[in-house]
Amino acid sequence: MRHDDRLRMIRSRRTRGGALAAYVAACVTGLAGCQPSGSREFTLWNPFGFRNPFQPDQPPLRIGMVADTQGVFDPRTWVETFKTPPWEDLSKHLSSELKRPVQVEPLTADQIAFHLQSGRIQFALVSGADVERIRDKTQAFLEIARAEAATRKGVIVADADSGIRSISELKGKRFAFGPSGDPILDTAAKEALQKSGVAIDDLKREILPIPGTLQYHLSSFEVAKEIVYGGTPAGVMDHDEFESLPDRGGKFTWKGFTFSRDQFTVLGTTDGVPLDTIEDARFLASKTADAALVERLRHVLLEMDRQRREACLSLGFRRFTPPSGSASPGSSASSSASA
Repeated sequence: MRHDDRLRMIRSRRTRGGALAAYVAACVTGLAGCQPSGSREFTLWNPFGFRNPFQPDQPPLRIGMVADTQGVFDPRTWVETFKTPPWEDLSKHLSSELKRPVQVEPLTADQIAFHLQSGRIQFALVSGADVERIRDKTQAFLEIARAEAATRKGVIVADADSGIRSISELKGKRFAFGPSGDPILDTAAKEALQKSGVAIDDLKREILPIPGTLQYHLSSFEVAKEIVYGGTPAGVMDHDEFESLPDRGGKFTWKGFTFSRDQFTVLGTTDGVPLDTIEDARFLASKTADAALVERLRHVLLEMDRQRREACLSLGFRRFTPPSGSASPGSSASSSASA
């Protein structure tokens, strides 16, 4: 075949290929439909009905929250320790129970008042004082639940192999505290030691990293690790975290550390301290929200301390209770919405 004939054949194939591509593009464009100039919306050609993984099945349920940057809502308690925000467990639990995505949005009281009235957010978690501020702006909400603050306490423990059986025996010994300034794992623990006759100056001070200082750790887990594997004979752990440990079976393996209650001797407990959380917390529903959704969420909240206790505790709450003097928020929402 001559060189000129070969070039004509290649050009012919390219022409047919370009025509085929143009035909397919025309078909897709025709099926998708023309859109106005500047519009970002389009219809994707989907002859087999595949689900778009980037499109949510339902619009999210939005919960506004007014939370002061202190206590359990202090960002330092979760950002600096690489933890999730305190409302993460609540969001996941509600999403699982209500079968739809849930978004929690930190807002001011004025913003919540505006969005409850407009219906952009269906619910809100605020303090009793913020309810009054919101009521000054709008009446388009109902109170569907209240929250009781949880109480934390610590448990003072010793290594089971240390032979220590009472707090008074801790004089002259090293002691593992939790985070410095923690109301339970630091302040209440020191008070419990002093009540049992062990002054802070009676504890043995550290040599490293700073000579003459007390020993502090980021969490109860780190305290447990120091007591069992680090050579410190005693320390303080969060009571609930200690009780969540299995009876036995704690060990050190190549996978990491595990702990059990039989590795410790309980010497005493600290006084209970209410968690620093949203004061007199109220859960509100917009009057524009669907009545069935309001009633369903109210039921989930009232059962949360039994079904998902950690979702309450992570917010600093013991449980949610019905609002005083309110019989049926769901029926009220229905009548208000229809009106």
